[in-house]
Amino acid sequence: MTFGEKLQSLRQRAGMSQDQLAERLEVSRQAVSRWERDETMPETDKVVALADIFGVTTDYLLRPQPESGEAETEKPPRGQKDRVERFLAFVKRKWYLLGWVLIVWGGIDLARGVFVKVAFQGVFEAALEPIELEEWEIAMSGTAGTSEMLNMLVMFMVLYAAAKIAAGVLVLHFGKQYIKKKMGEKEL
Repeated sequence: MTFGEKLQSLRQRAGMSQDQLAERLEVSRQAVSRWERDETMPETDKVVALADIFGVTTDYLLRPQPESGEAETEKPPRGQKDRVERFLAFVKRKWYLLGWVLIVWGGIDLARGVFVKVAFQGVFEAALEPIELEEWEIAMSGTAGTSEMLNMLVMFMVLYAAAKIAAGVLVLHFGKQYIKKKMGEKEL
């Protein structure tokens, strides 16, 4: 396949007219037509732009392909950039779903805080019991402060988790309202 044949095939697969492609590239429709007929080649910056538009490499566009039936039906390779662009477009449309991420993250932190409290509470209670050493009862000094520090740490973890969950709920709520409002404006 020649450059022109590939360009025409890609343009048609994308459902674009020569006018639409020309407008995106800021060239005339006649220029696109000449490229597709292999009369002329586009400038380097236009080849790069074409590769970006259709999600293929410049190598695919510029290197001649053997004339075979399966080469024409085979889809051109899609680049990593195309996946990134599709992901960013999804995020732009569905950004409010970030609320679910915050809610799940907060739930995991909340469970972790409960686990820390349950797991280490027994350790500190055992450390607070007096130990007999050479018939002297010695109370472990400083362990009461450690137990209080554990309680403060767990309280901080729970409050931090609750803040994440609350932020997630707010993002979901206001995000859905924004989307509904936007959809209402499009219908008008």
